[in-house]
Amino acid sequence: MLGLARLAVVALPFRWIAARLDAAHSPTARVDRSKARRVGVAIRRVARITPWRSKCLEQAVAGYWMLRRRDLPGVLHLGVAKEDEVMEAHAWLHCGNQIITGGQDVQRFSVVARFGERGR
Repeated sequence: MLGLARLAVVALPFRWIAARLDAAHSPTARVDRSKARRVGVAIRRVARITPWRSKCLEQAVAGYWMLRRRDLPGVLHLGVAKEDEVMEAHAWLHCGNQIITGGQDVQRFSVVARFGERGR
C-alpha cells in the first residue's frame, strides 16, 4: 500500500486522491483498536525499509486505505505549523481516538483539511 500511495501522491492530482479519501464509511464501521494499532505498526515498519520516500502523507494515505479494507473508520488530517517564518506541513491518521500514523507533535499543527469524516 505504501508503494501505491507514493505513486498516487507523485502521479495524481491531490483532488483525485482527496475525493477517494472522503468517501463515506460503512454504516457498520466500528473502531477495533487492536486492528487499527496493527495497521499503524505495519505502516511504520515498512516505511523504514522502502527504497523510496515514505513520509507522513504517503503513510497516512496507505494507512487510510488499509483501515478501509478492514472496514475501520479513519480520518486523515492535513496540518500546517509556522515556526521562525518557516511553514511546515504534516499528515496524520486517526481511527477513533487513536493516532495510527504521524502522531509526533500533532498538537503544534493547525488542521487545514480532514478527509474521511463523512459517515462518522
